[in-house]
This record gives sequence, C-alpha cells and structure tokens, in this order.
Amino acid sequence: MAQDTSTLTVPNDTAYLPVISAYVTASAAQVGFSEDEANRIRLAVDEACTNVIETAFEPGEEATFTVACQKSEAGLRVIIADQGMPFNPAAVADYDPQAGLDRELGGLGFYLMKQVMDEVRFVSKGREGKELHLVKYLESGNIATLLSAEELQPYEAKVQPAPPGSYVFRLMQPAEAIEVARCVYKTYGYTYPGEHVYYPERLSELNRTGEQISIVAVSDKGEVAGYCAIFGGRPDDPIRELGQAAVDPAHRGRQIISQLTQRAIDEARSRGLAGLFGEPVTNHPFSQQVGLKLGFRDSAILLGYIPQSVHFKKIGAEALPQRETLLYCLLPLRPWPAAPVYAPPQHRPLLERIYADLGLERHTVAVGETSKLVPRPRPEQSLLSTRVLSAINVARLEITTYGQYVTTEVEIKLRELCRKGIACVHLDLPLGDPWTALLGTDFEAQGFLLAGVLPKADGQDVLRLQYLNAVPIDLDKIHVVSEVGQELLAYVKRET
Repeated sequence: MAQDTSTLTVPNDTAYLPVISAYVTASAAQVGFSEDEANRIRLAVDEACTNVIETAFEPGEEATFTVACQKSEAGLRVIIADQGMPFNPAAVADYDPQAGLDRELGGLGFYLMKQVMDEVRFVSKGREGKELHLVKYLESGNIATLLSAEELQPYEAKVQPAPPGSYVFRLMQPAEAIEVARCVYKTYGYTYPGEHVYYPERLSELNRTGEQISIVAVSDKGEVAGYCAIFGGRPDDPIRELGQAAVDPAHRGRQIISQLTQRAIDEARSRGLAGLFGEPVTNHPFSQQVGLKLGFRDSAILLGYIPQSVHFKKIGAEALPQRETLLYCLLPLRPWPAAPVYAPPQHRPLLERIYADLGLERHTVAVGETSKLVPRPRPEQSLLSTRVLSAINVARLEITTYGQYVTTEVEIKLRELCRKGIACVHLDLPLGDPWTALLGTDFEAQGFLLAGVLPKADGQDVLRLQYLNAVPIDLDKIHVVSEVGQELLAYVKRET
C-alpha cells in the first residue's frame, strides 16, 4: 500500500467525537489492524481529541481542528492539528498506575495514549499551531516472520569470507529493507534497542518520510553487505544521530564501516544538516577509532547506558561484563555561531578543553560573588520534563526553566524513578542560563555526576549530569581512545 493520507476537519465540539471515531476506526481497519486493535487506536485518538476540545480553546470559542490519517504498509499515523492555545507537554503530570485509589488523575489521558500507541509526539508549528502525532505499527512484517529458520540462524564464528570484490555505498532502496533487517539481526540478534530495524516495512516507511536515512554497502553481486543510518528527532532537526552500524560477518575486515560512515556524512552535509552525533560503545575501541578518523570528537561519557543483555555477535565478548558505557561524540558539519556558557566553576576547565577540541567558539562566563552578572529572578514554576527510554531502562530529566523549587522537584523525580527501578537517570541543564552555574552543585549533591556537554547548533548547549541507581560500573573496563575522552573518564573517576 502506498501512503494514503486523508483529513477530517471538525468543529471543536464533543458532539463530533463519534464522527472522528468512525473515521479513525475505518482507517485502522483498512491498514490491516484487527477489530480489537482498531478500537484501542480509536480510544487513544478519542482521548487526544477530547483534550483538544476541552483545553485548546477559550470557553465558548467556535473553531475547528483537523484529524489526518496517514496509512501505509507499516501502520497508521494519526495527526491531530489545531491552532488553539499553546501547550507545554512537559507540564503534564506523570500518571502513576500503581498509586492508590485516591491518586490524582492528572496525566491519565496521555498515559493511556502511550500505552496504546507506539509513538506519541508533540510538534510545535509556531504561528501555525501545534500537532499531536499518534503512531501505531502493524506487528506483522517482523524479520522472524519473513525469513526461514535456517536464514535466522547466527553465523558460525568461522564463517567463510565472501569472495573479494568491490562495494557501492548508497541510499537504501525500499526492496533492500529486508536484507538490512537481516544484517542487523546477524550482528545483534534481537538485542538491538531500536526495534524498527527488525521490521522491513517500517524501515522503508521511515526512509520515505525522512525520519531515517539508511545507507547500505552493496557488493558487486547485489548483496547488502553493510548498513548504517541517520536517525532520531525530526527530518528538519539540525543535528541528528549516526549509528545502527552493522556488517555481514562474511564481509568484515574490509573497511566497510568507515566507508558507510563517510557516505552518511556526505549525505548529511548535502541535506544541510548542521552536525551529526554518535554514541560509540566502550567495550571495544573499533567504532571510536572510525569516528575519530572521520572527525567526530568526544564531549560526554554516558555510564551504564546500555543494558548488559545487549551483545554484539563476533565483536568482542559475547556477553557484556556490565551495563555498557557509551561516549557522546559530535561532528559539526558547518561553522556554528559563538555562544556564552554558564558552567559550574569546577567544570569550566574541562568544558573549555572539550569545546577547543570540537572547534566551537564558546565563552565561559563567571557567575556569582566574583562576577557582576546577576541571574534574573527565578519564576515559581519550573519547566521540567521527563522521558523514560523503556527499552534500555534509562530516564532523562530536562530543565528548560529554573523555578524557585527546582532542586526539590528534581530530587522528587529522581526518587520516583529510582523506586521504579530505572537504572540510569540523566539530567540536562541549559548552559545558556546563568542559574546552571549556580545550581549545578546542588544537583551533584543529590548524587548526580558529570557526564559532559551536548553542544547545540543554535548555541543552546546542554550540560548533562548522570545518576546511577545502584548500577555497579567498573571504570577500569571502559576503553576510551581519544585524549579528551580519556580526560573525561579520568574526571569521572575522580568524582566517584
């Protein structure tokens, strides 16, 4: 099925909810969802539309909003768009289904949407309003259902190398998605956290929409010998992630990863991206060495980020000795504007070293008693968002605005996440806000450690802190190649 998009425009009146329900249910059925699945999708959309009707407009205001269904072989995307009042998803309270009967019901609607749908994402359109994207993928089409048991068997350790030959490095064609999925399976088994790579139809759809840019290495016999991708965020984001690298074991040892990565960098530059980032593993140095040669530079170290259950077939140990630590490395693809950085005093020398290595013009600014700079007063309300990455058992807290009680709010959130068994909690602080220089030490007193800095193309860089929830990490088992990466690791060792 080629993509089929239809749009329904309705008044902001709950009397029209049955019309929306009938439209969405029919669209889900046409894609191939069962009656039960279609009803669950309908309930999620009904909840979202009710929220728009009740909160996006002033009482008594007569307006319309749209519900669009995009149908494809991969599943269904429902886009609910309105031009009503701005909405901050970070302000929605987390709903705790384990709490007692007298619990607050705030956040229940969004909790239900996330339970039903595979993706729930808000998109701000500025003066054009806002959109809520709800995505549900078909469960059929998993590589396990498309290949024979023999084809799904892992390669033997002493696999017969493919005959010598040449390779072409180019964008993936839709028909090659199944070979890409097979290549990833042969490399990672079913342990790779990004499940889309196991569903060829989803992979093709993500490439069609630009949400993913897949690069393949094709042998002179027409076989997909290797793969990597640019992904994460939205197609128009200035910085996107480069990763998902996999090489067919029969074609390893031929510099395929390096050439795939270079082809991806060229593609990103041709599309006008400001930069790429990667997150190479530290249980072996290979991916770090590739990135370093191609210009990536380390700016943060993410302790215990990947579950121990993830393993890389025929690359290092079969099983990780501990949760895997990643490096965050960045490659700017064009000059970035200069920007001020308000870092906690104890971290300034290291951050200046990182920025110099990246070639970014950043000016660290002193804040406090020895400086004339006095931050603006903090509002009562903080803007603090929470995102849980269930596949890897990691949570991310992000502060956009420092409120008067922000340290207490972070402490409460941290305790809540730890009670839920989250292994690692990241805290992102805006380096463009002088309060980061003054309050960073308060968060570290709660047990957060420095991870590093995540530079942004617009200068709104992020200071990342990290908290390990009773996760044992032997820092001596972490292998880091670059000088700055080694300095980061040594810095963290001194903090622990």
